[in-house]
Amino acid sequence: MNPDICELISQNAKVFCVLTDENGIPNDPTNSGSIVCEEIPGSRKDVLVNLESGEEILLQEIALTKKGFVVIEIEGEEGVCISNPIPFTLYEELILCAPEGTSIDCEITRFNCQARVICQNGEFVSVKLWIETCQSIQTKLETSFELNARFCSPRPLIRSSKEKMSFNTSNSNSNQNQMKPHCIRTNKVYDYVNIRNTTELTVGAEDIDFICSPCEVALFVPADIVCSRNLTGIVTCGGAPIEGVEVLFTSPSGSITFTPNPVLTDENGNFSTVATVDPGTNEPTTITATANIDGMDYSSTLPTIIQCPVEECLLEVFAPEAIDCDGIIEGVVRCGGELIEGAEVNLASDNVNVTLNPDTIFTDSNGEFFTGISVEPGTTDTVQITINTVADGQPLMEVIEIDVDCPAGTCVITLEVPTLIDCSGTLTGTVTCDGVPQAGVQVFFSDFPEDVTITPNPAITLGDGTFEADITVAEGSDLTAVIIIATAPSLGVSAEVGTDVICLPVEECPCKFRIGIQGNSAPATVEVVNNGVPDILTGDINVSAVQCFIAGPGCNPNVDNFNITFGSNGTNINFILGRRITISCEDGNVARVFGTAEAQGLFSGIFEVWIEVTMGPGNLGTWVVQADDVFGNSFNTTFVAPMSPTTFIGDCE
Repeated sequence: MNPDICELISQNAKVFCVLTDENGIPNDPTNSGSIVCEEIPGSRKDVLVNLESGEEILLQEIALTKKGFVVIEIEGEEGVCISNPIPFTLYEELILCAPEGTSIDCEITRFNCQARVICQNGEFVSVKLWIETCQSIQTKLETSFELNARFCSPRPLIRSSKEKMSFNTSNSNSNQNQMKPHCIRTNKVYDYVNIRNTTELTVGAEDIDFICSPCEVALFVPADIVCSRNLTGIVTCGGAPIEGVEVLFTSPSGSITFTPNPVLTDENGNFSTVATVDPGTNEPTTITATANIDGMDYSSTLPTIIQCPVEECLLEVFAPEAIDCDGIIEGVVRCGGELIEGAEVNLASDNVNVTLNPDTIFTDSNGEFFTGISVEPGTTDTVQITINTVADGQPLMEVIEIDVDCPAGTCVITLEVPTLIDCSGTLTGTVTCDGVPQAGVQVFFSDFPEDVTITPNPAITLGDGTFEADITVAEGSDLTAVIIIATAPSLGVSAEVGTDVICLPVEECPCKFRIGIQGNSAPATVEVVNNGVPDILTGDINVSAVQCFIAGPGCNPNVDNFNITFGSNGTNINFILGRRITISCEDGNVARVFGTAEAQGLFSGIFEVWIEVTMGPGNLGTWVVQADDVFGNSFNTTFVAPMSPTTFIGDCE
């Protein structure tokens, strides 16, 4: 549960190194025992040394160790982080006159320690220590010598003036004042030296634990929660994010639930949950997020109004009242309290210098959508954003106003993200200041909700100011939409772009096939339903699918693609980037695939698609193609067409 120490360091926190005992209590280095300095047993050996006079004498090489503990303190604007006591051992060799029988007396007279926290790609990897010591070292031998002396008696006590004072000045034992020989035991010093030594040490992150204070739970709760809403927050200690902390959500109201609950903070200290309000609720309440850190509870409580009326479809939009050069718009679509997934949301700005990224997006499984706002430098205005969608056949629209103020001459990030990321994709962008490309800038990426991986992170801009990174969606993720955020901390700028994502789990292959239409075109009559309006279209169609197919024995589950194109008098309907959910084969002449694809042309969004072909005499195939989405839009056709010469349907053996 270490905090994000690198985040603190990036905020110009100060780093100190303090000498302590094994319990972390600060020590005076000159106190006996603060640093244990002693000779390594059995290490002493004789060496011959030539003096300047040319005389050769026998001295001894001494090996010493100095042992102690230090604590690393990181002081930021928001708090302090203190490490566990870190043991250190310093080694030193020197030559002294230390004949057999002598012992080494080592006294530390000065201690200084400097520390530097080492981060690589935003990860805490180690601490470098520079330890300087000064010590007085003597070689000594306990010895005895004879000294002529006499005992000295103390004077009598001086009594109160009220008492009768008397002194016995007689010498009861005259022999006491006579000089006599006495035997004295003391240390004989053979050699001594004062020496200064500086040593560099590296301590790995795995050997250091930091505890920070004060700890804080920051909870973000909207003033009004209608039916459901995503709640977020962050846990920090000493201003540094804390990973792996369990956060529990509570409310005095019995009409609101939280999923998941509890939840763990991620590597950035962030946490999130979905608050769901019971239908028919309309009441004020509070929401509390509590985190237990090192046995102590820390919490944050915020008021809100929860409601979930049973009513017609709603489009709710949440956006800041004012932004500078970028921001985020989010919203939710629901009908009678039910969250609507897959609703196409279109956004438009009345100012050409204010763009939406993207301007068309689909709601996720929680009925939510997110999009980024980008403002051209030099733009100051009150902008109207119009948001439209259709839910259960009901057109919905909201118009919001946002004050934008993006000064001229500011640095800007442009971010380009595919409108649909199918398991993986590539994002690109540019960093400029005053229109001049910026090279060597670190661009960091994050996403919300967090279910994608972006590498490299950070990316480094090239000489023309451009950067590029790969996006990977977790296989089997139920995520359908995500906001990608690119930030250049050194320039204080960021950009946000929303996109759709999908990555179905790869199915093991029960069979394999490669199917298509001869000449890539065949006549077909198609029944469609578009926004509740049925129609019949006649035109040309092409269908192709390659599933698990390899030319030799066996199957490759990574081979997964199907596409449908149809045109009728200028009306185009395409289903591209098809990905299977299931496939099946029969007797080498029937192939089926069911999966999802992105619709283009007359339709848009994600559709579920069914393709089936049965091969008959004369290499003729009977094709059945069906596609529909969650809004009742559909595409259906059955036709006969010659099969492509490369058609194959068979087993994996």
